[in-house]
Amino acid sequence: MDLNKEVIKEYIDKHFPLIYILSSFCPTFLIGGAIRDLILGLEPKDLDFVCLDTCGMIDNFVLKYNLNWRKNKFGGYKIYYHDIKIDLWSTNDLFTSIEYNIDGLFYDVANDYFLSFGFFDAIEHGIVKLNESNNTTNIERLNNRKEKLEKFLSALKQRKIEAEYIRKRKKDI
Repeated sequence: MDLNKEVIKEYIDKHFPLIYILSSFCPTFLIGGAIRDLILGLEPKDLDFVCLDTCGMIDNFVLKYNLNWRKNKFGGYKIYYHDIKIDLWSTNDLFTSIEYNIDGLFYDVANDYFLSFGFFDAIEHGIVKLNESNNTTNIERLNNRKEKLEKFLSALKQRKIEAEYIRKRKKDI
């Protein structure tokens, strides 16, 4: 099993190709569960994108392309595009979208590469909460989320991703 960028790129191409337009104006990253699902060969329930945007480019993008949207609970956009739901929001700090170290895997849409903030640490040392200021405060949701992430980590290890990523990471340094 490989951390296959091609699978992610193909999925974006098929389900929300407009994101390439936005990513040509501001750095845009796919984050969260969609990456985890696609790595495991599963169909994601939605796509979550963050954009390093302090100039209102997302607002202009959503209006220009006449997207079907509403504001989501985090102040970004919930977009309904054909057969998929997309959450899109801006930030000036990618770290704010990380709750646990295993969340720290970002796919850079424009440059077709992965950026890791803690993901490899999770594979090597286990899951650790990194960002206490993340938007999750409900204890039951936190426990359920951590359990879900532990299952993901276990699946990665079962598919021999752990050794492969450690080897690749050391080669890239």
